Amino acid sequence: MQRPLSPWSLFFAVLRNPRAAMADVAARAHVREGLGAMLVLGAVHALFSLMLHFAGHAPRMGIPGLAGEGHYLRQAIFVVPLYLVLFWMGGLVTHALARRLSGSGSRDASLAVLAWHTPSP
Repeated sequence: MQRPLSPWSLFFAVLRNPRAAMADVAARAHVREGLGAMLVLGAVHALFSLMLHFAGHAPRMGIPGLAGEGHYLRQAIFVVPLYLVLFWMGGLVTHALARRLSGSGSRDASLAVLAWHTPSP
């Protein structure tokens, strides 16, 4: 089994040739590759949320009952754990559906590939 690639090297591989990069990710079937992608995505989201918080921005609409002033700070704190939960739940549901439709891939391959498709435009 090959070693998993770093999130940054995978990111550049996806930019060069997305189809070959995803086939590579599925062939290696390392959950860590997908987990790395979701952690980078969550960290970038948290960084932008912190920038908005420290710049003094407040959302136009917020969650009823919660003050809008701390919205972006709360978002920065909870966004990484939320991305990790979404990674596991989404990957497991996707894998279960693929198995139901006679797919033959492994759970780890499903998780790794789904994580790279989540932040894709």
